[in-house]
Amino acid sequence: MEYKILFMSSYEDVDVLNDSIDIKNALSSDIVYSGTLFTLSNIRYLLGQSDLLCFHAEDMIIVKDLTFFTINEAIKNIIKNNLIGSYMSMIGTVNEIFN
Repeated sequence: MEYKILFMSSYEDVDVLNDSIDIKNALSSDIVYSGTLFTLSNIRYLLGQSDLLCFHAEDMIIVKDLTFFTINEAIKNIIKNNLIGSYMSMIGTVNEIFN
């Protein structure tokens, strides 16, 4: 299945080893999913900046790094294994979201 990954903020400012980024994933079926990609370093950083004992984010996908290659491979594998509904939330159709 074909798909398109859309970054919800500027990718230029992303620290590929210690950051998170919100994405929308538009499938060829015209369904759009939303999720957030985190690196483990970023989760450690966020925990260290607070008194929290745990960390949770809705639609969280933990990736090795935030390079284009890793992001694309992670999303490709999620879609290939029919797991997109487990990793991301469906937020509507392409027309609803982008018009």
